[in-house]
Amino acid sequence: MRGQLGLNLRYTGKRGGYRPGAGRPKTSKFQAHGKRESFSGREPLHLTLRLRPGLPSLRRKDIHRALRSAVLKARGRGLAVAQFAFLSNHIHLIVESPGKQDLGRAMQSFGISFGKRLNAILERTGAVFTERYHRVVLKTPTQVRNALKYVLANEFQHGGGKGRVDLDGCSSALLWPEVRWERLLGSRWRRMVGFPERNPEQAEREREHVLELISAPRTWLLKAGWARARAA
Repeated sequence: MRGQLGLNLRYTGKRGGYRPGAGRPKTSKFQAHGKRESFSGREPLHLTLRLRPGLPSLRRKDIHRALRSAVLKARGRGLAVAQFAFLSNHIHLIVESPGKQDLGRAMQSFGISFGKRLNAILERTGAVFTERYHRVVLKTPTQVRNALKYVLANEFQHGGGKGRVDLDGCSSALLWPEVRWERLLGSRWRRMVGFPERNPEQAEREREHVLELISAPRTWLLKAGWARARAA
């Protein structure tokens, strides 16, 4: 019986076959390409998506409209956004989902929809987000509280504690009531949060736009659990 022949995988420089370093990268600077942590429908999630370098701000009016349209389309596919913040080059979402497959389909819908709309505006092709979205499963009241504080007071956090949270249509912080601000940030919340000067019609229009994008929380952690966590 003849012995089994070994495969010659020496790189020849031609198309096809083995190539050193080929294939999908094993690691990522943003979100590792490993198996994601599982979660149940009782746990909210904090998602972060980052734009590729060189793209315009998400707060630019035409791009903001494209982003809103993509969120609304994904909402029709099951994406339940409880809170959000659209920054210049990244997005924070606190969402609820029955499971990994449901979330995956909704986020795929969002990514494709926004990518097509943004590329049409900029007359470009290709991906618009860096890699895949980052996901954190929020399992405890403290984790949810910290995530809410990070997302809703994001501008203050990035300003090194010196800026103010500008309540506008780019964040669901616009709808956060005073009693919850105080519970979330403590007595100093009035020094951290401010409403920009707007005429009443514009302010009401922004509130309506935010309301369209969010869903009422259904998990205990988002409805009441976070408020039981001790303030940092």
